[in-house]
Amino acid sequence: MVFDNLRPWFARGITKADLDVCAPIAEGDASKYENGTPNGQQFRLLLHGNQVLITSGGLRRNNGGHAQEGLEYYQISQIQDAARRFGLPDMEFAVGFGDISRIRGEDNGGLCPLLIYCKTPSHYDILIPDGQFTQYLFDEWVQKNREDEGGPKWEEKEAKAVGRWHEYCADAPQRDRSGKAVACIRRAYKNHTRDKGDEYTAFTDEALSLSDQRRWKYSLHLDGLGCSNRLQKIMATGQTILKQDSNLQEFFYGALKPWVHYVPTGYNGVEEIDWTVQFLRSNDDLARAIGQNARQFASTHLVEEGRSCYIKVLFEEMKKLMRFESNPGDFPHKISYDEEVEKHVVMETSHMGKGPTI
Repeated sequence: MVFDNLRPWFARGITKADLDVCAPIAEGDASKYENGTPNGQQFRLLLHGNQVLITSGGLRRNNGGHAQEGLEYYQISQIQDAARRFGLPDMEFAVGFGDISRIRGEDNGGLCPLLIYCKTPSHYDILIPDGQFTQYLFDEWVQKNREDEGGPKWEEKEAKAVGRWHEYCADAPQRDRSGKAVACIRRAYKNHTRDKGDEYTAFTDEALSLSDQRRWKYSLHLDGLGCSNRLQKIMATGQTILKQDSNLQEFFYGALKPWVHYVPTGYNGVEEIDWTVQFLRSNDDLARAIGQNARQFASTHLVEEGRSCYIKVLFEEMKKLMRFESNPGDFPHKISYDEEVEKHVVMETSHMGKGPTI
């Protein structure tokens, strides 16, 4: 899984020029930048002595000189935590903030080894865990589902597919395997329940917590603007996941197997969901086993220890591909991640792992 992340770089390695393409270092007084960095969504950093230093000037600070706690802070916090826990090699790297990368192949005059949480196969980005694992207390959600066994007993759950989403739509229409285009996949599924009735599905945009959604056996996962962090949360519940046919990837997707950890759906359009539910109703033992496999995967590989191990191996393999060395003295304008959080972030608590409950 980690090696697949780095495959485009095996032949040529990673140079300083590659990092300059996508995440410039700070020049002069970084405070002049409204966002804290000359490139508002891509940040240049340096690991030295297991301390993360931001060398692009800082992170986004466009709220009266202070930043609200944002996704990029949580993504970087996981790297800093892994460095403290396991030790990471001294090296430069770049982290991207956004729902999906915008740098494709040789765009901008060279390759860009950007660490980001969501990508398509056509992009050369390197996947790291989504910051929302820590922002939304994923490990506590896993523990909750261990303690109450994922809500109601399996036999008491409704044999329908549930789904509740914000109506975020992808930039481009999504097509099924027959070539039929759907302008907004989330709206299409919600309208399916409205138009076809709720015999097989319970899709809505009304308030419905993840805890409440556990009273259904099956849960449909759909993309949003990019990858949706709802997938890992559903995995922890033991529900059978019906995963949209999609080419978007997060760091752990390559380890998931169809009909082992999830049920693929949407190959033949939105209407396929009814046939999928009918099949699962007729094969209840299989449906239950798939849900339990996903739950075991989440509680083993997606909790903090698993994510930190992934980051450790990733950075060790990236270090082997580096064609240059850097040290803090090379950057007259830098700030440590800890100082950035202390001086420039407005947040409810002092711990980056704290956030709203699920």
